Amino acid sequence: MTTDGFTIERTFDAPRDLVWKALTEPAQFAVWFGGDHAEVPVDSVSMDVRPGGTWAAHMIAGGAEMDWKGEYVEVDEPAASSSPSPTSPTTRRATRSPSRSPRTTARPT
Repeated sequence: MTTDGFTIERTFDAPRDLVWKALTEPAQFAVWFGGDHAEVPVDSVSMDVRPGGTWAAHMIAGGAEMDWKGEYVEVDEPAASSSPSPTSPTTRRATRSPSRSPRTTARPT
């Protein structure tokens, strides 16, 4: 057992430019982050996608409301972006597949 945390990896059946847009464009992020079981009003999403820039969003799910926010630590369009996780001090990083791949791998760590 390790106390260093854990890594979750997810591969999306989508090219990296589409995943990049879902993670960095407010209208796309609201749909992606909200999903089928939550609402993220697009007017609540703000993103200043650059190192030191911030992001924020408001989520409504199951009668509860949550505010999410973070600061971008790394931005390498369209290869990767990272920011501290809104729920822990560890870094969230999205790592993507080669540009010609039809799939994209996100690896929050």
